[in-house]
This record gives sequence, C-alpha cells and structure tokens, in this order.
Amino acid sequence: PYEIAVLTASTDRSLVSFGPGVHNGGALSLPVYWDQPEMLRDQRWVGAIGLASSPDEFADLGVTSVAVLRTTNAAVQETAIFPGRDNDVVIPGNTRHRQLYIDLPETAIELQIDILGQSMNANLSFLDFDALAASVPATPLAPEDFVTGSQPISGGRRISIAAANGETLGAGRWFVVIDNLAAAERVFVVNATVQESAAVGNLRGLWGPLHRTINQGIDWQIGGGGNFAVWYTYDEDGLPTFYISNTVPPVDGSSIYNAILFRATSNDQRNFLTPVGEVQITSVAPGRLMYAWRLNGNHGSEMYRTNIDSSCPLIGGVPSQRTGHWVSPDTSAGGVTLLSIANAEAWIRYYYDNLNRPRWVLADEELPPTLPDGVSMEVLDFRGFCIYCDPSPISREVVGTLERQFIDSGTTREVSDFLAGPPINASVQNDRAIVRATFTPACSNQ
Repeated sequence: PYEIAVLTASTDRSLVSFGPGVHNGGALSLPVYWDQPEMLRDQRWVGAIGLASSPDEFADLGVTSVAVLRTTNAAVQETAIFPGRDNDVVIPGNTRHRQLYIDLPETAIELQIDILGQSMNANLSFLDFDALAASVPATPLAPEDFVTGSQPISGGRRISIAAANGETLGAGRWFVVIDNLAAAERVFVVNATVQESAAVGNLRGLWGPLHRTINQGIDWQIGGGGNFAVWYTYDEDGLPTFYISNTVPPVDGSSIYNAILFRATSNDQRNFLTPVGEVQITSVAPGRLMYAWRLNGNHGSEMYRTNIDSSCPLIGGVPSQRTGHWVSPDTSAGGVTLLSIANAEAWIRYYYDNLNRPRWVLADEELPPTLPDGVSMEVLDFRGFCIYCDPSPISREVVGTLERQFIDSGTTREVSDFLAGPPINASVQNDRAIVRATFTPACSNQ
C-alpha cells in the first residue's frame, strides 16, 4: 500500500543529510542521521530529504522520503544540557539516568532545573572538572551522594540551588540524575537556567582539547556582531573537514554560548550551509572552555585550553595584532585561522576540494621567504579520526607551501601552492588578498 504524508515547513534540525558541493551525475550516496531524543519505541517518524541543483533551489531535483522506527529499548547516553531551552530525554522504564549534566563556570551563583514528566524523581550531584580527566572523551557516571533533591511543580519536578551571598556554586559538572519510576519508557523535558555574578572572559583564537593531542580544535572568535566558531576536525573516513557555527550576539553577564552547527560546501560561486548539529561553548575559567557538541546524531563534550597568548609580532618595531579569522572576499574560496604571536606563526587554511567538500590544512614550518617581508611555510595535510569515532593514529604529510605578506593591519597577501594527499587529491593554487573578519584584541606586549 502507498503511504502519503504532507510535511510542513519546520525548524526541526534532527534529520541530517548532506552531500558534495558538486555531483557529475550517476549514483549518489548520502549519509543520513537522525538525532531525535524524544523518539519513543515503536513510534514511527517520517522525514524528507530534498535534492537541489544549486543553493538557490529548494528541492528542484526531487525529494526522498525517510522513515525511522525504533524497535528496541533506548540506551541511556551522555547528554549535555543546553540551558534556556527544552532538552528532551527518553529514559527506559525503572531506570536511573546518570549521564545528564550541565557544566557551570566559576562565576555561577544560581542553578534552576525544571524536569517535566510523570512518575519520576530527580536529584543533583557534582564532580569537579579535574575528576573528568580519567574518562575523556566520555563522561563518568554521576555520583550518587546527592547535593540536593527536587521539589514537585506543576507537571514535574524542580531542582534549585543557590550560592551564599558573595560566593559561587563552584565550577564543575553538575549532574541531573533522573529516575523513571514507571515500568514503560518515558520522555522527560529538561530546562535549565543559570545565573552568574559576571561572565568569564577568555582569549579568542585557536583552542584544543586539554587532556589529549588529537590535532583538532576550534577557532573561537568575535565578528559580524557576535560570537562564532569554526571547528577543525575529521570526517568518518578520517579526512580533514570543518564545520561553522552561526553568529550569535553575546548575552550580557553570560559565559555560555550555543549555536547551530553547519557543514559548508561550495559551488565555486558561493557557499551553501547544511545544519548538522549544535555546539555549546562555556568559558568555565580563564584559559578553559568546555566544548559540548551534537553532530551527526552523536553527542559529547570535552575541556579545551587556549593554544595562544595575547602577545603580538613586531612589525616595523611596533607590536601589531594579526591573530584572528581572515577570509577571502570571494567567500567560496574559504578562509584562514591565523595565529601570530611574538615568537611564532601558524595558519590553518580551510578550502573546498575537487567535489567542493570542506577541507583544511596547516602551515607552520618556516621556509626561506620569496616575498619582501614575507613568511613562507610548509603545508601539512592531516589524517585522523572523527570526534565520535574510535581513536586511530594521526598522520601528516608535507604537500606544498604557503607564503604570506602583510599589506596592512586588515589585509594580507596569501600565496598558496599545495596538492592534498589521496584520496582528496585537490590542487590549490592561490595568489589573493584576504581580509580580517574578526575583532582585533589588544597586544599584551604593547
């Protein structure tokens, strides 16, 4: 029998699929992920994937339907709470969820958590961030020596905790431990509100995992009227890829930023962004960020540290800030995370390969320059593992050169010539100007 479903426009981003920026015809295989925490057992969900000939079209090449039916019990999985919004959690019958948490900065003074649902109880427990190191990248189970319990409210229960006057709650991972007291699995809706005495300030630039070296990280910046991040990581084949968050205006007094995460492709004229998840960046202390992510149906979080300081190179004997995010006026050509401090310089160049898929390389070994006042560097092409994949060895290969020449404080000439290794095999040859796209911080050696 035929099935007919009329799907209305929706802001739901739980169904994720994406492809190359260009396709030369023939069979096309697309990955499909469905991150829908409120999906119940034996409940059928229906979605649609549209195929378009260009970013200007919606689905002119057709629509493919997708249906998902879960026939087994839900597994209790690690879930970071994003405050200020509803977080759906499915818990099997007669089960305690001990991996639902929110990470609080050192300036947090009050936490309120509302849990909506029936036949349940909820408690709050705590771990210092240092206690998470042994479990990285996973989170340990919540301690069962609870800090406080919950009180009944209309439709559910509430957890409230506040610091004494002049004190803070303490930076760390606060677990919301929920007991489903019913025999059947249930959906619970969790909403958290955090109050702080002040926002935690942190440097903008490149950040990476604190407890392991995996050659991936984020460029955390201010530009275009808000905060944004570029995530340099690897895809499921171990090839370098990047994701970009949307730009979100800062919230006064808050150390927490969350945004939609996009995968970018190009059609050689402009970029096209596909939602693939969400990120949350919490400045928990100076020099420390907790980076929580939801990507391709997977969830995780990890403590990050800054990879730079606020010193600046001397240009003409004067400290001049060059660290930041730089872009080509031709947006389809990608951009650069530029790290330039008093005694070191490195570039992460993101670009699009022969199928216009998102890629990146690193340049940081200095070579003899060919441009006046230029800096020439080796270009390194990396292979690794995706953030939710099993760890595997990281490798890198020299694939070409990149040279820069500063023109003024907001413009740089980039001359790049490299050939990415197999299976990417993309040749990139550019001689172009790039411009600063981010806020210019002060130099500490000024």
